[in-house]
Amino acid sequence: MQIDEIFLSLQGETEFVGIPFLFVRFSGCNLRCSYCDTPAAFTISPTCHIHFHGQESFLSNPLSIEQLTTLLSPYQGYWLSFTGGEPLLQREALETCLTHLKGFRFWMETNGTLPEALSPIIFSHIDVWSMDLKLPSAIGKNLWETQERFFSRIAETGKTIILKVILTPTTTLEEMEEVWKHFLLWREKTRSLSLTFQPMTSEKKVIQSESLRWAYEKTLSWPDGKVHLIPQIHPILQIP
Repeated sequence: MQIDEIFLSLQGETEFVGIPFLFVRFSGCNLRCSYCDTPAAFTISPTCHIHFHGQESFLSNPLSIEQLTTLLSPYQGYWLSFTGGEPLLQREALETCLTHLKGFRFWMETNGTLPEALSPIIFSHIDVWSMDLKLPSAIGKNLWETQERFFSRIAETGKTIILKVILTPTTTLEEMEEVWKHFLLWREKTRSLSLTFQPMTSEKKVIQSESLRWAYEKTLSWPDGKVHLIPQIHPILQIP
């Protein structure tokens, strides 16, 4: 499996902010989002960067499941996030991880554009799906139809799904209304659904925008705790 980095940190996004997580960042991505904060994961790295508790090391790619198990087994009981890049580009490697790693709660961070990569093995092991909603202003194309198919498939599992939308200075109010429309429609398919608005940060400050003000008002209007406005905490706290 081609892994860009493995590290222990706090979850920096969604309502799980502040909880310790192991992160396994897969190399390779099928999108090029304007706000991406991990461009190193676009391509396959010759080495995997490992950092736990301030200690760093490197392993040559591809990693074996034996190497990954050895690295992660001392942390059984933690949440383990598969992130990227896009993990589902390496479906077989992901399935191997899920069937061999024991004692973890599994979190899938995905752009939700590869419904054909979903499988029964993946469905049976993932506990939480964190699905980014990709807006045309950030990626230059409309992916709602693809993301609709992806969501419909993972909703059938009954597992927790967190929709996340990044708010940028170019995010339009029309896009925000489209996000809200899909959130309301998709709640009819599963009640195990929440929505996080995540404003971009720059130099440890949240970037103000019209879409941020819109999200603030919409969050205030939703009383059941399933809609959140949460900045990414890693750049604010200056942690990896």
